[in-house]
Amino acid sequence: MALFMDVHHTIPEGADAAAVAQAHQADLSVQDKYGTQYLNYWLDADAGKIFCLVEAPDADTAAA
Repeated sequence: MALFMDVHHTIPEGADAAAVAQAHQADLSVQDKYGTQYLNYWLDADAGKIFCLVEAPDADTAAA
């Protein structure tokens, strides 16, 4: 599998670091179903972006 950076260009209104961490946990709970492995994530609140490093079979699966 290849590594991909899944970039979320907007943070949902009212989401804080705890909400982003919870969303990451949700990704971890379903990653086997999609054949992905979420390795890490970063929140840039000032830029309004979330970056997720994911190992996936292809770019479409990584972004799903």
